Amino acid sequence: MELPSVALSEDNNNNNNNNNNNVKATKHIQDNVSTLSISSENTASTGFLFGILFCVVIVIAGKIHWGDDAPICLVPADVPFQDYTTGKVNETDYPNPRCASLYKDGGRFPEDKGSTHYFWQLPPETRDLAASQSTAWIFYSFHQIAVWATIYFAQLEYGNINTNDIKNNINIGVGEEEEEEEGKKKYSKNIRNINKIALSINLICWLLHLIHTHVWYDALAPSVHEMSSQGSVILMLIIVLVIEAPNRGLFFAERRTFTPKKEVLEIIKKYHGYVFSWAVIYTFWYHPMEGYFGHLFGFFHVWIVMLQGSLMYTTVHLNKYWRIVCESWVFIHGTVISMQTLNSNTWPMFTFGFGAIFVLTQLPGLPCLKRKHIGIRLIPLIIFIIIYVIVYVTVEKFTKPYVVLFIPMAEYFGAIGMNIFMYISILVLRKVKCRGEQDDNTRFVDRRIGMLLFFMCILITTICSIIAQKMELNGETGGTLMVYIPMCIVIPLSLFAIRCAMPYKNNEIAETITSV
Repeated sequence: MELPSVALSEDNNNNNNNNNNNVKATKHIQDNVSTLSISSENTASTGFLFGILFCVVIVIAGKIHWGDDAPICLVPADVPFQDYTTGKVNETDYPNPRCASLYKDGGRFPEDKGSTHYFWQLPPETRDLAASQSTAWIFYSFHQIAVWATIYFAQLEYGNINTNDIKNNINIGVGEEEEEEEGKKKYSKNIRNINKIALSINLICWLLHLIHTHVWYDALAPSVHEMSSQGSVILMLIIVLVIEAPNRGLFFAERRTFTPKKEVLEIIKKYHGYVFSWAVIYTFWYHPMEGYFGHLFGFFHVWIVMLQGSLMYTTVHLNKYWRIVCESWVFIHGTVISMQTLNSNTWPMFTFGFGAIFVLTQLPGLPCLKRKHIGIRLIPLIIFIIIYVIVYVTVEKFTKPYVVLFIPMAEYFGAIGMNIFMYISILVLRKVKCRGEQDDNTRFVDRRIGMLLFFMCILITTICSIIAQKMELNGETGGTLMVYIPMCIVIPLSLFAIRCAMPYKNNEIAETITSV
């Protein structure tokens, strides 16, 4: 009578053993996949170190090629006092880098011609302008289009996945084959093939740029106005303020201090990668790979932003601590390059201007401070004010104290202005019924027209920069305005164009990215 029950128990034990074996086998497979996969956090850390190493390579390559004419050019000992502690610096010798070698003295560079003249160009006597510019534009175009293509195909694959709950929309520890079986998630803890392709493109183009510098030297600088390079990065920083506003506002992590329109935020967050990649790749190819200290900090900033873009749709791309490194590095770079290159009444505008944004907006928005009482979030500002007052009192001939407001005002009003301009554009496009689909409030024209319009926006910006450079070379004024006005209008409109160019419908409106 008990035999059936014993047999049943044995069957149950066998089934349990089989289940346990299956669980162990599954865990073993997942462990192997995790071992083979590369986490995005490790990639970002490794990439950060690689950027430092490549800067060392730039210095070594310069020393091998140019010898003593390739100084690192550390900030001189008399900075920020150089303008009145030495008679060698004056306004007629507009301060080129203090350690640069001029062609008239047997060095590499022509004399500096003023604030809108880019110093790091070869003199007419030694350069092959046709070869340097044709190759620079070809390499830049390849780099730009290749990176745009990776963003485009990544968005086709992952961009239309609903992300109402981001924390439950992350693949953790599985490869792409397992992801296909389990169902795609928008974000992955490990890097995907598209991330590897993007990283490879950037690495190849960095090596290509280094070779170009040592063969032809001149990058895009002889062809386009210097303010176009600066303007593209400033515009990127303004867009970052808009993107981060739902989490931290503009001041002290108080969201109520700035709330972008939902429709504007949806478009900017979804398609900012195209504009950011344009900003950093254009700037990257504007400068030759010099080993000057200011250049190294600038190239490193460009690299970490490229790295962040290459890690699209991964968890590290959402990491607020990593994002603030990419955003605020300009504070360090601006300080170094202004002390190295500009006169002593200019560096405080960059140092304390970007520093003010750091303590007012970026630092309080970090998760570790955002959850604290407002009194704690005010501490960085108090420390900043103390340092500013000490420097102002200590440094003789310090520039006007209000220069600290210039950069913050430009960025804050820029973010507010962009929000207003883009929302008005949306209202106008709705009014004239330019929507491509009835139920989509942000798609306005046919996809192919959208793609064409996007490239036209970039082309218009580039042509205006070329015209501005011609104006400067002819001694005409207004080159800076010729760059900034079209750029501030056309580049935001390019986001609408790329929105139309994407071949899928998206009704998600401005989901809030939360900390992962």
